[in-house]
Amino acid sequence: MKKLLLAVFISLFLSSTVSISWAEPSFFIQAFTNNFADWFFDKVDSYITNDTSKEEIEQEKEASPEKSSPQSEKISEKNLVIRNNLFYKKFTNKPFSGLVETYHENGQLKTTGQIINGKKNSLWEKYYSNGRQKSIGHYKMGVKEGSWKYYFLNSNLKEEEFYKNGKEHGLWKTFDAQGSLLKTESYKLGELLITTLN
Repeated sequence: MKKLLLAVFISLFLSSTVSISWAEPSFFIQAFTNNFADWFFDKVDSYITNDTSKEEIEQEKEASPEKSSPQSEKISEKNLVIRNNLFYKKFTNKPFSGLVETYHENGQLKTTGQIINGKKNSLWEKYYSNGRQKSIGHYKMGVKEGSWKYYFLNSNLKEEEFYKNGKEHGLWKTFDAQGSLLKTESYKLGELLITTLN
């Protein structure tokens, strides 16, 4: 059926052009660029395999917004830029919403997180090139929130921090590479209350 439709379309196209004959294959190649051919075959495929109307397609999109939602888009940090403290996909003017995944040159996961309306949100994790975790913590619409942990390359805890509304809050701990506690700091909404060195 596809071949028949294609043959009908080609013959109509060539017969409608007065100066073109069937013996001029070079014009045929020029006229059907890759983009046009892709568009045409997509239209033919959708016509043959799918009898749904435009109204049914729109209803399906409304019923399942997560399929068409930009938040399902994955992008590398390398393809993002920061303007006015918001993340944008390069060459766009709309704040980015979606998942961020960046990989080391060896293929290991480097960074994973989510951005909503240009601001980091939800769980963010970073990894060393050997696959071990480097840091883990949450953002809430662009500001750090809750517990944040940083690790040495040997997987021992390096720092443990707490944030409330993006400000230092609670007990912060700093460790050496062997896991011994070096210092503790106590904060209340960004104000340092006390530091204890061990």
